[in-house]
Amino acid sequence: MAGGRGLLAVGLAAVAVGGCGSSSTGTVTTVTAPASPTGSTASTGSAPAPTSATEPHATLVANLDAICKAGNKQISEAKKAEGASAETEAKAYAQALGIYRATIPKFEALSPSSADKAAFSRYLAAVKRQAGVIDRVTAHLRAGETNGLEELTKLMSKYGEERVTAAIDLGAEACGSA
Repeated sequence: MAGGRGLLAVGLAAVAVGGCGSSSTGTVTTVTAPASPTGSTASTGSAPAPTSATEPHATLVANLDAICKAGNKQISEAKKAEGASAETEAKAYAQALGIYRATIPKFEALSPSSADKAAFSRYLAAVKRQAGVIDRVTAHLRAGETNGLEELTKLMSKYGEERVTAAIDLGAEACGSA
């Protein structure tokens, strides 16, 4: 199992790199579009309400970064399980999966402009794919199964790179940095 756990440390690191999300108990600051060219407002909440209007680029980036900053903090706690027992690592992956699952609806509530839509769609798709891999790794660990972990770790890294690239394309630093 030692070889498998070494791979898992790499996989958990890929989750933490620019990891996003927040639990339902956390507060995420969302930024609303300026009321006028000279004024701006800020509000707190779990996610911006979906609207038919699109968000200006700066607002979208601020909202993405706020969500990711909260998730990065929570995922860094899960990362402390690296190198621990398979049971402890399974709990860490389950925690990361919960963070991703809580985050996806918050991302889906955002309304990117047409200029940001392609990069945002790539970002959201990569987050969803990475969550799927985290779910599969968690199941493997809970079952004590090491076969397939290397491939899952590679997929997690690949989707993590896709997520980070899309975040960088958007300019969302908290979502695209370690």
